[in-house]
Parts: sequence; C-alpha cells; structure tokens
Amino acid sequence: MPPRNIASTGTESKSCCGRVARSTVSECFDRGTRRSRREWLSISGVPCSDASGLRAQFSLEVADATISGANFKASSCVTLIAYCELLAATVTGQPLPDAIRLTPADLSEALPGVPLVKQDRAILAIRALQSAIAVATLESNDDRHRKRASQS
Repeated sequence: MPPRNIASTGTESKSCCGRVARSTVSECFDRGTRRSRREWLSISGVPCSDASGLRAQFSLEVADATISGANFKASSCVTLIAYCELLAATVTGQPLPDAIRLTPADLSEALPGVPLVKQDRAILAIRALQSAIAVATLESNDDRHRKRASQS
C-alpha cells in the first residue's frame, strides 16, 4: 500500500529528497475556485455539511477502480475550498482504496498555515470526498457483478 502523503498538485517544487513541497492556502484556493466552476462529473457524493453550515460535495470520474477526475463544490470558505482543491488534485490517478484512506491529519500536514480554529474544515472535506468514493465503489462493484452475471 502506498504512503498516505498528499501528492503533488503539479505546481509544487520537489525538494532534494524527492518529497513534495507543501502548498499554500492561497495557491490551493486560487486553483480551487477555478476547479469548482468545472462541469460536474458522473459520480456524485452526498453533500456534507458541518454544524456551522459549511457544505462540500465531490464528483468523480472513475475508470478501472481508479479516480481519473475529481471536482467539487464548497461553501465560500477559503480554507474549505483550499482543502477540497488539495484533495481533488491528490486523488486524481489514485485507486479508490488508496484515496479513501486519506485523513484530516494528512490534509492539515500538507497545508500548513491554517489557523487551528479552521482546521476542522479538513474533516468536512474528507467526509465529502469519502462520500463520493463510497458511491464510486458501490457502482464499481455493481459493474463487476453485472459483468460476471453476463458471462455466466
């Protein structure tokens, strides 16, 4: 199983040790506002919200149990949008079982500088992503069962 490190979003530089440099909230927010305007993908997770009324929802494109695309819609919260963007960029290209293992701690570590009072947005972003992955996994399993049934 590969490590749960948040992957490169394509704009970070790598250090001499090969580790991906962390993104900033501002970078992720800028990319996230553009991504959130993109067309919705075929697999939608359930919208998730927290006690303060913030909302997030992911849509995915999946081929052969691997995420080939991820988009999201989120409340107008800089931190939440930045976390969702980092997740969307990270899970693209990952197998579903690996992507679902990401944790709020992984997100917080990959996006330093978020005030402690706003780090709970990582929980909401992860829940929203996990919802979409759960739907994708169910659809993937249903497809496999249909293929087996048609072959018998």
